[in-house]
Amino acid sequence: MHHNPQCNNFNYHVLRIGRINYCNGCFANRIFLALLLPIYLLFLVENLDPVIVIAIVVYSLFQIGLSFTMAITGQQFLQILSGFFTTIYLLLVHFLLLFKPINFEFSGTTLFALIIVFSLPQVAMYLWKIATSQDFKFPKIKLLIRLSFVHGYLSAILLTRHDFYIGLTIILATSVLFLLTRQISSLKTDNGDPTNSEWRKASVRKQFTIIKNSIVVRPRSSRSLLLDTSAVTKGEKSCCCCEFLCCAASLG
Repeated sequence: MHHNPQCNNFNYHVLRIGRINYCNGCFANRIFLALLLPIYLLFLVENLDPVIVIAIVVYSLFQIGLSFTMAITGQQFLQILSGFFTTIYLLLVHFLLLFKPINFEFSGTTLFALIIVFSLPQVAMYLWKIATSQDFKFPKIKLLIRLSFVHGYLSAILLTRHDFYIGLTIILATSVLFLLTRQISSLKTDNGDPTNSEWRKASVRKQFTIIKNSIVVRPRSSRSLLLDTSAVTKGEKSCCCCEFLCCAASLG
């Protein structure tokens, strides 16, 4: 709902980059995947194959060029191709981080501490929204918070490498916590969605049913992305969500 230009809190969920509105969460994911993660991989993974290095650099340049083109023109381009490349890229990154030798080994305690430090701002923001029933009105800070959260996921992947069962348990538990706090905070926030008032008036048991249904129903469909693109071409405010896989990379 908050990606809808008619939403009361729309401006708090997007950043205007050039001639297009980017969902700040998806834009943070794109910054991480295209700019930061390639640097981390080059430093972390030991003896990277030149072909893999070229593939990572090509992906990074492709996404950077695509972002600049969309910002300049106000149009979305090559989204299906971008999603396909991102799928391959994410599979490659997970394989490298989980199974390849790395230059720096971190203790399980250090990685666990990093997960908490990086994830806490995101959870704290949602808890603040739940407590105040108000949206978080600082999109640039929200961008930094999401970047921090994605670093928490990276730390969890490295912890999974260190201890598979503990790392996987933390990833699953964090995913559930993220989804629950996100959906509750969204329902608690006045964003023009009639479901919100329905949720606030419902019993606790029914509230969890509404949360469960909203988690299943709310992911953005390809049709909703198409409608957003149409709105951009008409000069209206709209959210340019990078692609569904980019959002999924940080569970957002």
